Amino acid sequence: LSQTVLMQTASVISSLNGVYVGMTKVEVKDVLGKPKMSDQTSLNYTFSKTVTAQIGFDDKGKARTIAVIYTDGDDAAPKFSDVFGPDVPLVEGKNGGVYKLIRYPSAGFYIAYSRTMVSNKAMVVITMRKIIVR
Repeated sequence: LSQTVLMQTASVISSLNGVYVGMTKVEVKDVLGKPKMSDQTSLNYTFSKTVTAQIGFDDKGKARTIAVIYTDGDDAAPKFSDVFGPDVPLVEGKNGGVYKLIRYPSAGFYIAYSRTMVSNKAMVVITMRKIIVR
């Protein structure tokens, strides 16, 4: 699983690496296998030296946050347009940094894309998180 698998429904990503908001720990383990580390509230996976994932769970044991981290530049990470589609403009900040968060209330989550430069290599973090309605 060196690449994040992005699934889209009506131009909205619905999962990262086959894991989606609302899955139980057992369901996540069925998809991703045994985690590198785990505790009561999270599972942590290492897919390679440069690709990791963290899945955080709410108090009901459902996945609330899914983050996939790429630390070896842009080549391994999904492109911005793969995450948000071709109609969302890419706006780069100083030093090539990018941050974009889009809420999908009807789907019940948001997606955030962050790219920062670390030692002349891009680090990309793609996060999916359940929207909490209070």
